[in-house]
Amino acid sequence: MTIVFMVCCLLVCQVAIAGADDGFGHVASSRWNIQSLMQSFAQVKTDNPHFVQRQYLHNLTKPLVSKGILIYKAPDYLEQKTEFPSPQRAVIRGDRLTLYSSSWHGPRNISLQNTPGIWAVVESLRATLSGQLSILQRYFTVQMNGAPGGWRLELKPRFQTPKKEVVSILISGRDARINRIEIHYSKGNYSIMKLRRNAP
Repeated sequence: MTIVFMVCCLLVCQVAIAGADDGFGHVASSRWNIQSLMQSFAQVKTDNPHFVQRQYLHNLTKPLVSKGILIYKAPDYLEQKTEFPSPQRAVIRGDRLTLYSSSWHGPRNISLQNTPGIWAVVESLRATLSGQLSILQRYFTVQMNGAPGGWRLELKPRFQTPKKEVVSILISGRDARINRIEIHYSKGNYSIMKLRRNAP
């Protein structure tokens, strides 16, 4: 299900850290850490990058490819608008996931609390996008490496229920932009989503 891979991205913004700005909205590498990154995320209120997503499933010889637009509005609105291979929308507000498809008679509503795999992905992204490090660390083990010009977060669910479906979530980017989301699932399945601010 493509909704599992929903993610929203960020626009470059200045980081409000005294003495850490280099004049271009970047944090000086010598002082830059995960707290700096989260403060950067917290300043972003909206974004709508294009995405190309490839899903690699153990029982298929070729990846499933989809393309479209992601929409983020602070603090917790996420939307994945798929244009290829067929029109679909997935909208998240709070705990509610609403799915729309041209082949259905009406929308379908899902509670995130009842879908641990989807919840794990959504909560990891939502906590990151809103800059809430304490929430991120409550539900995931968090490791970060790199620098403002190229960083990566590795998130692993702490609790057993989501662990059964999601092994790890890798979020990569530059400054306050997320450029790539890689999600590893059980049974060897995984997904890679690349993001661009210009149409792919």
